[in-house]
Amino acid sequence: MDELEIAKEKYSLENLDEFIDKTSMKHKKGIEVGHIFKLGQKYTKSMDTKITYENGT
Repeated sequence: MDELEIAKEKYSLENLDEFIDKTSMKHKKGIEVGHIFKLGQKYTKSMDTKITYENGT
């Protein structure tokens, strides 16, 4: 595995010790896009949100 993304709200740094080496961690901001609600494109359009896939599209 090359990369691992972890939400800070879900896991504290203390309980990650058994899984990863914290010295190689980088903190970055992100948004959750996995949930689908009955909101349509209300927020994605207002924030001009774009998704780039691994193939560049």
